Amino acid sequence: MNYDLQFNTNENTDQPEIETAAERQAIGIKKAKQRGVKFGSPRLLDDRHAAQFLADRQSGIKIIGLARKYKISRATVQRYIERWSKKK
Repeated sequence: MNYDLQFNTNENTDQPEIETAAERQAIGIKKAKQRGVKFGSPRLLDDRHAAQFLADRQSGIKIIGLARKYKISRATVQRYIERWSKKK
């Protein structure tokens, strides 16, 4: 029995189903956004924390130190530094 042929046949028949599912998902996301649903994780620090956060950075605390202090990842620390430094 040729399993490769069977696999390829199934692969081709599943494609329209995958496209239909993606379309349904896109429609659902659009409707949810219209209702005001927010996607993703909430921010752990907001603009109220910006002054203290940037002051800590200016005082010499390294990125890893800020990550530990605020319980966020190093990537998030760098993103916050970039975002809040531009607002100054």
